Amino acid sequence: MPLSAFHLQLLGEVQRAGSLAGAARALGVSPPAVSQQVARVEDELGVAVVSRGSRGASLTELGVALAEHGRAITDHVEAAAEDSDRLLGRHARRLRVGAVASTVQPILADALATIRLRYPDSELSVVEVGSDTGVELVADGSLDLAVVAGYGTVPAHEGLALHELSVDELLLAVPDDHALAAHARATVDLRELEDDAWVSGAPGRRHRVQLDVLAAGFGFVPRVTFETESFQVAQALVSAGVAVAIVPATARLTLSGVRHYRITGEPTRLLYAVTAQNVKHLPLAEPMLAAIRQTARERSL
Repeated sequence: MPLSAFHLQLLGEVQRAGSLAGAARALGVSPPAVSQQVARVEDELGVAVVSRGSRGASLTELGVALAEHGRAITDHVEAAAEDSDRLLGRHARRLRVGAVASTVQPILADALATIRLRYPDSELSVVEVGSDTGVELVADGSLDLAVVAGYGTVPAHEGLALHELSVDELLLAVPDDHALAAHARATVDLRELEDDAWVSGAPGRRHRVQLDVLAAGFGFVPRVTFETESFQVAQALVSAGVAVAIVPATARLTLSGVRHYRITGEPTRLLYAVTAQNVKHLPLAEPMLAAIRQTARERSL
């Protein structure tokens, strides 16, 4: 039977307590169990490690050497327990959140305010991320939660949990002097904007891909002459009368010079929260998810 960490710790406690009975109390086992384990160590090594006498037990030279290792193990275990308590205590108050820019003001800000009100000692932080980046940052432990968007695809990563928040309708934003504004209509066929200048994200970005896919469904390739990752900037350019854009309903702004229309087929994006599979070490995670869901639900009404 090879020496185990328990056997070394046992000898360390015998040295510390000066008796087998004292070592038993420290380890939470019975004195006979300690005697039995000492006997097993001695049988394995073929020599004595404990000298028993009327005044208790003392260690042999070999026993002392082994006990030093045992006490070092106990010190490491106690230090690990202290680190665990410290980190879990920090996690109890901390929540690191990432979000795509279009969800920060309409959804996340109110949810953060709710958590701050309910948990005044919470340590909250927020960074703006892209959807793909947000998922990766949660996966590598840099973020605890990320609010991301999916345009026809589900953002996924092995080992993560995906929480659907809401369906976000995509709208067409046009200048108020656009030809579309001359006629009242419930929805717009995007083919009517085939020749317009568009503002959208850079090629390959999620909402640019969504625009390209939408336009292809209507039989044309959009002429994107302005590139931005910000729906706020996109709508400002629409307000200036230089382009048209697709924006999610949650990112809709009330700007002079801009009109928003529903699109034929009612395209949408889905909003998700991404977390680790197990968030028991993050007590603020579930309340934050509930607050985000509530805010997203109210925003979609």
